[in-house]
Amino acid sequence: MKTTVKLICLIGVLILASCSKDDDGNVTSPVTETIVKSGEKQITGFVFNTTHNNELSEAIIANIDETNKTIEATVPFGTTITALTPSVTASDKATVTPTGAQDFSTPITYTITAEDGTKATYETELNIAPNTEKEVLSFVFKAEDNEALDEDIAASIDQTTNTISASVPFGTDISSLLPTIELSPEASMDLNTAKDFSTVQEFIVTAQDGSTVIYKVTVTLGPSNGKQILSFVFAANDNSGLTEDITATIDESAKTITATVPLTADINSLTPSIQVSENADITPSGTQNFKNPVNYTVTAADNTSSIYEVTISYSERDVLIAIFNANPNNTLDWILNDPNIGTWTGVTTNEAGVITRLSLGQKGLDVLPPEIGLLSQLESLTLHNNSLSEVPIQIGQLIKLKDLRLDYNSITSIPSQIGELINLETFDLRENSLSEVPIQIGQLTKLNTLRLNSNALTSIPEQIGQLINLETLWLNHNSLTEVPTRIGQLTNLESLWLQYNSLSEIPIQIGQLIKLKTLGLNNNSITSIPSQIGRLSNLEDLVLSRNSLTSIPSQIGQLTNLRSLLLYSNSLTEIPEELGQMTNLESLILSSNSLSSFPLQIGQLTNLRSLWLYDNALTEIPEELGQLTNLVSLRLEKNNLTAIPRKLGDLVNLGNLTLQNNQLTEIPSEIGNLTNLTLLSLQENYLTSIPQSVCDLLTNYGTEIIIDDGVTCK
Repeated sequence: MKTTVKLICLIGVLILASCSKDDDGNVTSPVTETIVKSGEKQITGFVFNTTHNNELSEAIIANIDETNKTIEATVPFGTTITALTPSVTASDKATVTPTGAQDFSTPITYTITAEDGTKATYETELNIAPNTEKEVLSFVFKAEDNEALDEDIAASIDQTTNTISASVPFGTDISSLLPTIELSPEASMDLNTAKDFSTVQEFIVTAQDGSTVIYKVTVTLGPSNGKQILSFVFAANDNSGLTEDITATIDESAKTITATVPLTADINSLTPSIQVSENADITPSGTQNFKNPVNYTVTAADNTSSIYEVTISYSERDVLIAIFNANPNNTLDWILNDPNIGTWTGVTTNEAGVITRLSLGQKGLDVLPPEIGLLSQLESLTLHNNSLSEVPIQIGQLIKLKDLRLDYNSITSIPSQIGELINLETFDLRENSLSEVPIQIGQLTKLNTLRLNSNALTSIPEQIGQLINLETLWLNHNSLTEVPTRIGQLTNLESLWLQYNSLSEIPIQIGQLIKLKTLGLNNNSITSIPSQIGRLSNLEDLVLSRNSLTSIPSQIGQLTNLRSLLLYSNSLTEIPEELGQMTNLESLILSSNSLSSFPLQIGQLTNLRSLWLYDNALTEIPEELGQLTNLVSLRLEKNNLTAIPRKLGDLVNLGNLTLQNNQLTEIPSEIGNLTNLTLLSLQENYLTSIPQSVCDLLTNYGTEIIIDDGVTCK
């Protein structure tokens, strides 16, 4: 196939040659047309357009130096030149390399190739214009650079007006302040020293391109934050009753103000003169009632505020002098002109010199003056063994009082204001002449001890049931005929003394006093014991002697914690066998009753140390009595005993055994085993002799044996 093509081409060449001959047969040479290619190789345009370069906000046209074959352009400050794309124009039919985005941070060489293949090179240089920015970006007075400041102060900058303003705390020394300034990049300012900002200061900022701008700086003092009370004075000219100015004591840390005024001043109407911080306001103003603390609010110019509590009290020294002068027969040894009242006998003060305790017992006092109510911080008042006949109503002002002792006086009544002593814990009024108790006593709900014994009370107000924290209540030695049923609400009561009254019954509500440990009801006219007494499971001492009891409820056996049971001088004819359940009993006194027998269960009371059964109608003693080996005292005199069990010889700890005034005809020899006996009383029986072993107790152990004349030892 290749051979055929070559042949066709050869024939074509021959035909062309023959056609070129003239008619005369001459042959002429072919005419050849020469094509000339362009040698132009210029870069005619070099532009960074915004369409290809997001970094730019306007097109940048480069300068082309054709002679030196250089291209130079300047882009705005801040332009990133590591990836810029130029738009390049060149001579017709010429080509330029490289193309696309280039890193112009170093010169780029562009090669232009003409149509004829000749080449030329251009070196580009891209410059970044100097920065024109000359702003103050921040202006701060730092505390670490300025001793006059406690904290950093950042100024406000207005770039439109080129002004800077700062406000520093009131009172700051602005005559020498050193600012810390942040400027635009590459900008500069000449600032090496502190400036006096008591006048407007100018700061010149120079941009990188050399242009400048002037900022004017104004520093002002902020509103005052002073909110102190600098002085607090009661001037004699402004306050009747004062003979001299009274300057109060100001505790700035605690924000308290205290002062004492003489008793001649009217504490309900005092006018202070007050000095406060500059530009501050204070409320309230004018005359005030200082009976209670008054709060004063001081508001600074910057609207911040502080509150002071002002407490005004009467001179406590004057109160003591009033007590002294009201009792001309007193035995107080006070030196009235001694200003240190804390050294006065019976006076106790706190660290601030305020009276907290007043102990004036047995000081010959006849009168308690009303000024006593001015001792506002008093916590304890003791006035026992004086001759006081009344209590002033001002006692109710002592609201911090915890301990009030008025015992052994001649007080006939208590004011109703006593109910205002809401912090009272101990109240002792025994041995006075009270005929009644105010109902306001029910308001003393913190009371834990109340002594009203040995007065002339015929009744107790039912409000006593409100004293829910009461632990000890003494009502003995009065003329009470009944106990209010609301006494059952005193569920914290541990001791209740009601002996030596005219009570005929015990309210069933007594069974609600589940914490009761001691109950004294002797020397009344009680005829029966309610069964509810068995609920007093914590009871340890029960005294019911010298009443009119004829029986004991079986529920008494539930008092398993009872240690002492006194039932002597009643009209009991029998003892319930449940008594044997009271295994913690140590003392059982049943003398002077009408008992003819005793339950066998007595032998279960193995902790018993005293058993008194004298002056009854007993005809025999159960042998089980011999099981009470801890017994120390056994009294059986004045009964109808004809014999005693031999088991009594097992009571090896017995120290006292009285058997006189019975009908005994013999004594068992086992009694001789009681070597700890100090007293054995056997007189007024039908004895003619006693065993030698018993007589030996005298010889060998020094036991005192009392027998009738003529009784011998065998």
